[in-house]
Amino acid sequence: MKKGLLFFGIFFVYTLNAQMGVAKIKYDEAEEAYTSNNFSQCLQKLDEVVEILKAINPRVQYLRINCLAKMVEKDPLSNMAQLIQFNKFCQDYLNDYDNIPDLEDKYKTVYYLYSSLKKYPKNEKEYQDVRSEEHTSELQSRQ
Repeated sequence: MKKGLLFFGIFFVYTLNAQMGVAKIKYDEAEEAYTSNNFSQCLQKLDEVVEILKAINPRVQYLRINCLAKMVEKDPLSNMAQLIQFNKFCQDYLNDYDNIPDLEDKYKTVYYLYSSLKKYPKNEKEYQDVRSEEHTSELQSRQ
């Protein structure tokens, strides 16, 4: 019985270490994609990390927020779902990692990114209104 429990314990630790190794590789790939301005691939790799770990950590969340910030900065009104996701991840980070000394600089960065969201639509109706205003002004400029 004790041998069975010992074997199970060793197997569990080995499996956990292997998962952590794969998650680290996926995170490194996400960082590389971010550095290469391949933001959709970065987000995909970060989703894989979260799936492997079955949790999110400040490092993954911070990279995800920065990635979404770059995407929104590039074309803020292309995707309302992206704005909503960006907003939610910023709120989660600010709520979950408040008063953690090692994260102070990153916390400030997320706070400023979150503050920058105020200039964008906050819901689907506002988004549609802005999009139709853009369309109307585009049509008027063609005349």
